[in-house]
This record gives sequence, C-alpha cells and structure tokens, in this order.
Amino acid sequence: PPPPISTALGGGAVRPGPSRGDQRCPPTLRRRAVLTTPLVLASAVAPQPASASMVRDGMAAFAANRVGESIALYDKMIEADPASKPYLWQRGLSLYYADRFADGAEQFAADVAVNPNDTEEQIWHLLCLARQQGGSLEAARKSALK
Repeated sequence: PPPPISTALGGGAVRPGPSRGDQRCPPTLRRRAVLTTPLVLASAVAPQPASASMVRDGMAAFAANRVGESIALYDKMIEADPASKPYLWQRGLSLYYADRFADGAEQFAADVAVNPNDTEEQIWHLLCLARQQGGSLEAARKSALK
C-alpha cells in the first residue's frame, strides 16, 4: 500500500486509494484530506494574523471530521467580524458536509459576490442547490448564480 499522507492535523493519517472502491479510508475523508492538506501545509510556512489562525483551526477540525466544531469556529469569526463572511469558503465546505445545503449555498454565493471569477465556489454553490432540490442538477441550474 502507498505510505500514509500526514494530514498535519493530529488526526492521524489518510491512505489514498487507487479508486473509489478502495475501502481503506472512506471517500469523504479522502476528499477532505485532499481539500485541506495543501492549505494546512501552505499556512504553516508564514506567520498569520489571529483570524488566519482561527481559519486554520476550522480547517483542522474539518479534516479531523469535527465538522460541527469547524462551523462553530467560522461562525465565531463572522460574529467578531461580519465582513469576513464572504471570504470563508471553508465554512461553505463544512456546511455542505453537515448537510446544511441552504446555508452552504448562501456561503458560496457570498464568496462569489466578492470573487466572481472563482468557478470552484460557483460549482459548490450549484452542488448545494442540487442537494436542496433532491439531487437534481437540472433543477439547480435554474436557480444557479449567473
């Protein structure tokens, strides 16, 4: 088997599998590790302000499968600084994995409003809408961001 990829978050290691059928690690956990590991490693390179530390804490909680905790951390940031909300795309991922699709769609829409060229957040917005509408991408496209 391939060597484990350290999540650098104290939550153990993830072994990536060659296919979705690999049962060594749940696919959701592998996706979370792929989404967060590069960000955690990059953020460790330079000192960051306190708010960046809270973002890293939220990402760490998410990667450790403590999704509710990550949402609480991001919500605390928004409470302290409401202007930070559009920039917390990580909160949108946490909301999606917590099955809070309406809140996730709202979060990603706020992100796209300040960064309209960010196609990844537009896709996550569409996925949140689709999950709200019974999994139908066709229905979601009708109310997707333009």
